[in-house]
Amino acid sequence: MSPRPPLRFHLGTFTTIGAILLAVGAITLAGLGSFGAFSGLTSMRMAMLAAPTPPELEASLARVGITAESLAAAGCSDADVASIGANTLAHLTITNWTALVVSDQAVADARDDADRLGKLVRAGQASQDDLDSYTAAKATLSVAETARDSLLDHLYDAATADLAAGEIAAIETIHANRSRPAPVQYRVAARTDAEWTTLRDAIANIKTSAMCEEEPNSESVHLVTQCDAETEVAAAAARLENNLGGVQSTLRTALGYE
Repeated sequence: MSPRPPLRFHLGTFTTIGAILLAVGAITLAGLGSFGAFSGLTSMRMAMLAAPTPPELEASLARVGITAESLAAAGCSDADVASIGANTLAHLTITNWTALVVSDQAVADARDDADRLGKLVRAGQASQDDLDSYTAAKATLSVAETARDSLLDHLYDAATADLAAGEIAAIETIHANRSRPAPVQYRVAARTDAEWTTLRDAIANIKTSAMCEEEPNSESVHLVTQCDAETEVAAAAARLENNLGGVQSTLRTALGYE
């Protein structure tokens, strides 16, 4: 996965659910002393009594780039997908799931405070106390995000523990390119910003032309044909066509939907 900031809170340091709540609560309170943030954290105590549901497990995996599409494009077998599901279930115990839920809430609360104070600063309405609080709020948000990202890193590492290096590399490349407006098979390859923009425009031209029953731009067709012929792209496209349905079914079963 992409490098994280150096500060990490490893799961092994959290031995009880109460310790998780206190640790994340301390992150928020140290920065702002916000009663609202503390109330938000306290309200999460109810969530720690339930294990994550299959949709929550699936959504958590998607956050770290593990989806049926990315697994199929990366060439993961049914056995690989089943191991990801089993590893995820083993890792996201009630304790670890609670840590992630509470950490998400801490990030949301810290961001709300930073945004509120930032608006005052940008409007020229901030007092010196507000300016000091804004600096503290941004620091608190950074620490909360680092703690949350560390938990997500642990989830990713646990879920992919049994995958081959090539499969992991493909999943990470797809995830790194998640913001690129192109079908998943194209996201297995590295491209420059300019190349992504040109590819996006070419794909859009071909789709729009088809909808209008017109001939697409020849340059667009040539570019997309070239990209389709790239070894990594062609392999990913074939895997998606042949294996996506099976991967989707296996992942759903492994996560407890069926």
